Amino acid sequence: IMGFFGLHSMRQSMYEERRAQINQSLDFTESLLKYFYAQEASGKLTREEAQARAKEAIGAQKQGNNYYFIRTLKDDYFVLHPIASRLGKPDDGGKFPDGRTVVQTYREALAKSATNKAFIELSTLKPSASDKTLYPKLNGALKFEPWGWMPGLGFFIDDIDQRFWQQAGIFLAVAFGLLALLATLIFRMRADILKQLGGEPADAAVCMKRIANGDLGVHIEVAPDDNDSLMASLKVMQLKL
Repeated sequence: IMGFFGLHSMRQSMYEERRAQINQSLDFTESLLKYFYAQEASGKLTREEAQARAKEAIGAQKQGNNYYFIRTLKDDYFVLHPIASRLGKPDDGGKFPDGRTVVQTYREALAKSATNKAFIELSTLKPSASDKTLYPKLNGALKFEPWGWMPGLGFFIDDIDQRFWQQAGIFLAVAFGLLALLATLIFRMRADILKQLGGEPADAAVCMKRIANGDLGVHIEVAPDDNDSLMASLKVMQLKL
């Protein structure tokens, strides 16, 4: 039980670490957006130029299958996404089992958030994968009202479950090994005790009790080569009496 509790704690710790990474990345993204918005507000850049540079800076942070995206707050369009086919057309991100779309879930979570950030779990394709397998992913997003944007990013978390089951397999292998060792030790201890007694403890107790009560005719079964056990000693005592 303690072992499985430790595995669960390890998985939860990895999950919270991933969430903390997303939170820090969102803080960085918000700082970039505020910087480029300030460039627009000061007249140094047009809105189009400021937004283009912001998208370039944010998109450059992509690492492997972990990427940034930017949605608009009022409709279902992507402003930035590593999969080009998802740009320039309505994309609600699909639906959850409860019927809500991904975009709707983001908006509802952001409306309730006191930190201007929202976190959701979903299943999606990996940009670099050639198959159509959906992988679990933890996403975070925030509101940037000056431009009506909802930037976000996510980390795939299938590796957390893989690590969990890998460690669980190691734990089970060690547990079964220890159980096998314990069973072997118990079997050997029982064999040694039976050898010293010369039979089952209950049989030895019955024979001793009957001899103590004067019944010298009790049958005491002793192995042919047994000269040192308790039952052998009882047999010798019986014959002498």
